[in-house]
Amino acid sequence: WSFGDGAFAQGQVVQHTYAAPGSYLVVLTATNPCAEVAIQQTVDVLCTPPSVPSFDYTPRPLRAGQVGTFDAEVDAGDEPVSYTWVFGDGTPPQQGKTVQHAYSAPGTYVVTLRAANSCGWAQSFTAVDVVPAAYRVYLPVVVRDLYRGDTFEPDNRPALARLLPLSTPQRHDFAPAGDEDWVYLELAPGTEYFIETRDLTGGADTVIALFRPGQYATPLAQNDDCNPYTYASCVAFRPSVSGRYELRVTHIAQGWGREVGYTLEARAQ
Repeated sequence: WSFGDGAFAQGQVVQHTYAAPGSYLVVLTATNPCAEVAIQQTVDVLCTPPSVPSFDYTPRPLRAGQVGTFDAEVDAGDEPVSYTWVFGDGTPPQQGKTVQHAYSAPGTYVVTLRAANSCGWAQSFTAVDVVPAAYRVYLPVVVRDLYRGDTFEPDNRPALARLLPLSTPQRHDFAPAGDEDWVYLELAPGTEYFIETRDLTGGADTVIALFRPGQYATPLAQNDDCNPYTYASCVAFRPSVSGRYELRVTHIAQGWGREVGYTLEARAQ
């Protein structure tokens, strides 16, 4: 078999995947000790461009200075689909199906979202209303004893996991007692990612475990101590499929509280 795209195969029944749409001339040659016979046929490989994308965001209403999570969607289109966001406030574009963004001032902003694959692209324009920041006055936490965790709480189970953007460190703590932290990452196949905890304070001793959504019996990767003198954790992971991966960070030492903290970061190698 000659598939017309530079690939060849042998056998009566074979499989082949074309990387791009187009018309390909497939040549089949049959040979025995007496003769060789060849036939050819054109194979048309089709591709569906993405439909006009839409998105949702949380929280609503989105306040000035508040980090919002924006999640894109298309109804049709061959994978892989890439997404480009322009938030209408002069900040640089962002890439990814799920991204985070904060507006510095209230107002109405037109968000441009483009979805693209190897067949084409489509884009949409959606207005996002950003309301003024809400200000509250709190008594000192020592007096009220109301501290219930870091700014990413609640995040103590997979359904509450927040996005961990690549190369964007997050500061977490283990409070109240028994706290564990969940985040999720959007990863691509063929790329090696390094995930670590560092800058441990207050006697923190972290353990990290990486899972596919809903598959929590056996971690894809886990680690207790990268360095036994710091009790930080780290894994290097190369996914085989793209999509969402969920990371759990637990604390196995004594002591809990806002001073028992760590920095979490994931980055592509």
